[in-house]
Amino acid sequence: MRKLTVSGRNLVWEDGEPFFYLGDTAWEIFHRLNREEMAHYFEQRARQGFNAVQGVALAEFEGLTVPNAYGRLPLKFTDDAPDPAHPDTDGAYSYWDHVDYAVELAAQHGMFITLLPTWGDKFNLCWGKGPEVFDEENAYLYGKWIGARYARHWNILWMLGGDRPLEEKHRRILDKMARGILESDKNHLITFHLNGTHNSTECLNDADYLSFHTAQTGHDVQQCYESDKVMRRMAEASGKPYMDSEPRYEDHPACFNDQIGYFWNADDVRQNAYWNLMAGVCGHTYGNHSIWSMTKAPSSYFPFSWTEALRMAQQPMFTATGSAAMWQGAVSKCTARAVGAPPRAAGPMPSAFTSASSSSSKAAASALAAELPTSRRRACLASPATLSKVAPTPSPMTSGGQALAAFSRTQSRTTRRTLSAPAPGGSMTTREALSEPPPFSSTCRVALSPGTSFSSQKAGVLSPVLA
Repeated sequence: MRKLTVSGRNLVWEDGEPFFYLGDTAWEIFHRLNREEMAHYFEQRARQGFNAVQGVALAEFEGLTVPNAYGRLPLKFTDDAPDPAHPDTDGAYSYWDHVDYAVELAAQHGMFITLLPTWGDKFNLCWGKGPEVFDEENAYLYGKWIGARYARHWNILWMLGGDRPLEEKHRRILDKMARGILESDKNHLITFHLNGTHNSTECLNDADYLSFHTAQTGHDVQQCYESDKVMRRMAEASGKPYMDSEPRYEDHPACFNDQIGYFWNADDVRQNAYWNLMAGVCGHTYGNHSIWSMTKAPSSYFPFSWTEALRMAQQPMFTATGSAAMWQGAVSKCTARAVGAPPRAAGPMPSAFTSASSSSSKAAASALAAELPTSRRRACLASPATLSKVAPTPSPMTSGGQALAAFSRTQSRTTRRTLSAPAPGGSMTTREALSEPPPFSSTCRVALSPGTSFSSQKAGVLSPVLA
């Protein structure tokens, strides 16, 4: 069985071939989709360039008490409560047979399943519906069982947690679950998914079972703009690989408030993707609010059905293509810049977020400032300056006159800002030019090393190409 491993800051196959994690968020896939729908989903996401799908075995939306598409529940009941020590595998086509089908289908498309054994409300019911069913003993038994069930599949990555904070008792529960998994499965990497605006280095830096760290920079303004700063903090805290497993979701209501009328869009999610990449991440996760939830009846909070949202996504956010050596060189240079980077360039960078370039974001900022809404999870502390702010321009990663180019698309034009990297000891210069919006296939280049660059298309494709 081919195995994915860790080498320094990177994910690599055992033979040394680099692997860049490009995930899609499909938390409810096992719980809400039938076989035909799964087949359609995986076919589309594979075509779009994704190589991993994040799904939850014990799902968030009442996954212990509402059956899946075939009328099956994941756990047997003991004393009228779902029992993690006794998964229900009885009868024809159990809940777990359906999960097996998804894992095997993903493998046929060359994709990983990043498998969360449970959503967080099943061990920490600080919000959600639960029920809270885990303790240290049954977490260990469940971990050992689910680890054994999927140990033979090459395309599994484990992701513990599930969008909830960790107090001491919750940490003990998840440590036991990890121990159970590792006793049954020594083939696969393990990471962790915390609640919004937090990352796993904050409370699990001493967890030796974690192979790499992730953050949830999230959907409100606390961290969602300058997510690259969070990536750099993770790099400073740990020598392990790191990435953003939940940045802003496309079509997610800003700050969890659908009454504002501003939903994070393609420009927003690309900003996180590109800046995180330049902060040395080992991968990145895309999310669409109507797809992770597998929404079938749109509402003001989930604006599309999952099939509509999937159909509208014609291109991946970025794809890892090109030779292994080329990709490794690019990622290594990004990683080298993640810690101890020199100060960023001064001056504002044109962006679709600034009030001068986007009337929609200006209106959203005004609405945020007027309402200061409190979501069910946390306060959204926002003002026009906060929503319109643009993170400082990333520092150049090259020397001797090579350039780092960034594009931001506004409603009426494309603004290009080129940062010319000086020779050592020189000063940085900037220049701007306005152009008409580029055609769909037009390309800008981000030079990383002689003969290597990233190609960023308007459609959101980012891949290493020869300069």
